[in-house]
Amino acid sequence: MKHSLLFTLVFTILFFGCDGEKEQPQPIPIQPVPVKEAPQPLPDFQFSLKVMPSYASIEEAELIVSEQGGKVLLDTLVSTFREHTLKVRTLEKHFLVTTVSYNKSTDIIEMYSYLQVSPNNWELLPNDRFRYLNQPNSPSSERAKLNYVNTPYIPDGTSYFASSFGSGSGSSMYDYASSTIEQEYEKHSSNFTYLVIPSRQLFKIKEVQSNDASVDLTEMNSAQKSLFKTTPNLKKLGVNLFGYPIADDYNNFLWLYSSSIPELHGRFDIIYPTSQIHQYKLATTWTDATSNLYEYYSLADSVPTHLAFIDDSFLKVNSRSFDNLDVQFLKDQPTYYASTWMDDESKIYWMIYAPPTTTTFNPKEYITSLNSSLLKHRNTADLALVNLTVEKADNLSHQLFFDNVFTPELKRKKAIGLSRKFIKKM
Repeated sequence: MKHSLLFTLVFTILFFGCDGEKEQPQPIPIQPVPVKEAPQPLPDFQFSLKVMPSYASIEEAELIVSEQGGKVLLDTLVSTFREHTLKVRTLEKHFLVTTVSYNKSTDIIEMYSYLQVSPNNWELLPNDRFRYLNQPNSPSSERAKLNYVNTPYIPDGTSYFASSFGSGSGSSMYDYASSTIEQEYEKHSSNFTYLVIPSRQLFKIKEVQSNDASVDLTEMNSAQKSLFKTTPNLKKLGVNLFGYPIADDYNNFLWLYSSSIPELHGRFDIIYPTSQIHQYKLATTWTDATSNLYEYYSLADSVPTHLAFIDDSFLKVNSRSFDNLDVQFLKDQPTYYASTWMDDESKIYWMIYAPPTTTTFNPKEYITSLNSSLLKHRNTADLALVNLTVEKADNLSHQLFFDNVFTPELKRKKAIGLSRKFIKKM
């Protein structure tokens, strides 16, 4: 009995002891707490830029750089006509860039906005009307005199003279009795002279080094007189022709023709030399009965006389309201288009340059997002569309066009060969 009881006790302990070990809870593994990584700083975008307003008296301008979504990255006052190196933090590479300047003497605000651009090394000019005219880095000059001898008879006594770098342009003193023309002008170290006699259709180009030189006109070359073929019923407003006597030197030029010079008027639209010029730069402006403007620019080894313009048939304005500009291009896409906005009192002038892919835009929303310090206490609610500009420049993209217009190094290379512009009055 004692042995039986002991066996039962041992069996019970072993049995329940084993069951107890099986029911013990397993340890729960400790999960590591995730460590949050510090956010990476946005990359820097650095660029240099110079703001050049309409008037030299304007000493500072407001520069505002925004992301495509409208977030302002930079809003600062900068000194004008000086280069500034600036930096913004963003993932974007193209921006909305706006300059705002105030002219105290006229109480006028001027604004220029460029959409979807990368503005590095730009010199922002106030407008683009004269960007194709020459702005040479003219070397030092000195007063000189040039005597033309053996001058052929000039029935009307009229001739036109020009010298390198655009200086010395104007009429000359013709002496019928002595068959001479005397011309005083500013002479440079690399100096070409140009004389044209429209009534005789003759010209002479001569490189002159002396300050008191004589040029024999016994032998002269035939000049070309031409009429332009254009869209019917257009009125010519201005024609300028420049010639480059040295290949690939766009600093040294002769002003060959200007419609503003009476001595060059006649039964022709233009007169120019047919030799001794490596390239010709033509810039013309025309208008129609509704005051629309047509511009044609060419840089080539010949002078075009058949001018095909962009006109009203190239675009359609679906909406012109301040909160919804909507345009449509019916033919070839332009290089860019620009909308010009003004208030009722003509105290705010705003020009917005956009790529052709941005055919809809809300100027009201954009100007509000800028929160410009120079626009405070100004009424922008009545800004209205006054002009719409469309330009096609070679096959350049929107960005490459403005690089060529605003980057000094590229501008000197004269990369734009053909440009046509249409300015529609609204």
